[in-house]
Amino acid sequence: MLSKNYLNVIFIYSIYCFYLTQCQITNEYNQLLSNELDYIDVKHVPTIIHNDNVYLPIIYKCSSLSRRRISLSIRIERTLYRSNFAVFRRHWFCQNTTQMKIRYIRVRLHRSLAYASDSQSNFQSLPIEQGQLHLIMYNNEQENENEILRKVLYNIRFLPVYKRPSIRSFRWNPLINKTIENICPKEPEIVRVINYPLVMTGNAYGKYFTLPQYQQYSLRLEQQMRLIRPKFSIIFWLYIDEYCTSEYFRNYCGILQHLTFNNTHLTPEIFLSQEGRIRINLYGSLYALEGTGAETIASVPRHDWCRVALIVDEYHWKIYINCVQTWDKPIIASHTSSIYYYSNDELGTFMVGGSDITHSFRGFISQMDIYRRIALTYEQLPKKLDMSSMPFLPSIVPQSNECKYYIHLFKQCYEQFILFNKRIQQKFTCNARPFVFNQSNQQCLLIRTWKQKLSSGDIRYRIFRALRRQIMNSTTDVANKLFDLTIKLLVKICLYFQLNIYIIGK
Repeated sequence: MLSKNYLNVIFIYSIYCFYLTQCQITNEYNQLLSNELDYIDVKHVPTIIHNDNVYLPIIYKCSSLSRRRISLSIRIERTLYRSNFAVFRRHWFCQNTTQMKIRYIRVRLHRSLAYASDSQSNFQSLPIEQGQLHLIMYNNEQENENEILRKVLYNIRFLPVYKRPSIRSFRWNPLINKTIENICPKEPEIVRVINYPLVMTGNAYGKYFTLPQYQQYSLRLEQQMRLIRPKFSIIFWLYIDEYCTSEYFRNYCGILQHLTFNNTHLTPEIFLSQEGRIRINLYGSLYALEGTGAETIASVPRHDWCRVALIVDEYHWKIYINCVQTWDKPIIASHTSSIYYYSNDELGTFMVGGSDITHSFRGFISQMDIYRRIALTYEQLPKKLDMSSMPFLPSIVPQSNECKYYIHLFKQCYEQFILFNKRIQQKFTCNARPFVFNQSNQQCLLIRTWKQKLSSGDIRYRIFRALRRQIMNSTTDVANKLFDLTIKLLVKICLYFQLNIYIIGK
């Protein structure tokens, strides 16, 4: 009896903790979204969607007195026979909710995406691993595209075909796909884009990258709230050998560009002028044709490693440039805009170096770090270049023992190469052939040339063929005579040995 009461207490306590946690979550969202009248979103999107107890927490809020329809669906783009069709559907209604609500929807995918193929039952699994999650709120109870109030889309993934369970299994509990997710998953705040010296050649070449989407709902919410009041920092190391050297892009060359698929410029962009000054471009809206730009007064010195730090704090930005040789005398520039900047680092593509629009300079870019939500101060910037990932850098460590050893070894190898190349040139006249070929007789070469020029009906050619046939016949006759003589000698030798054996036997 005691054990039953104990289990009942634990069950009631767990339910109480669950509802208490849910109330705390909704209270937190109510504080953050107090000005939102209608709102829908997915609190957490799983990395892989399958049929093993996957629940989608939907957060929603409706302000209308009449009922509104909320539709949740999972769609795939195309198969062999159909396109843009749903493999999972759920819907419910909401009305006049002043507080944020959470609804947990269990996912039940179609069996063609949840199970593996089975030849005995003639079941075929679809080799599709990607889809889209659609969450839509309508103005009324009808599902009409013209009455869409809010819409949220997420890219999702299904299990690969080789990892899907059998359709004959009664209960599916794959341990390999069970993941224990933290209540507050930690996502990296600092994204290191480049960890090695990236060579800039002055052409349309560079490194392209995109930043990952936040998985935690609170970070996604904070990002949406800071689209027009961004806070971020970009720190990288710069070594300039030559300024803009391109014939077509002499005014500015690219250091960091942020573009969309149709070459729309986004925040932020960093360029280098022909005189060596750093230019910063920031944009006030998503489709702004012209941004707010400013340049540094001083130029970045050449043939020296410099740390460049761009710090953006809402409508104000600063840039600090510290070079190794003049570290205590940084180049500082700042700018304050009359409007807020628009920045969404999940849109578009970042390009380090050159592109088709703007070419790069000549030099190196290394150790680029992006602080996605933090505006650092000057005291928080890294003071030293990390040499562990860059053992060989120009003009920084030329006097180290390791560099001296490799430079001396290179000089020795180069001297040996020059001596060996001279010997080859003196001994052989043809560089492509390391061995001397036997030269043909000049008389034979003349005969071959003469034969090619003669025709088959020429009398001289007929005489040449007759002489050659006579030589061949005479050679054949000599060979036949030698063969006959050899046979006779062998017969005589055999008879001699047989006669000696007969005499010895008697």
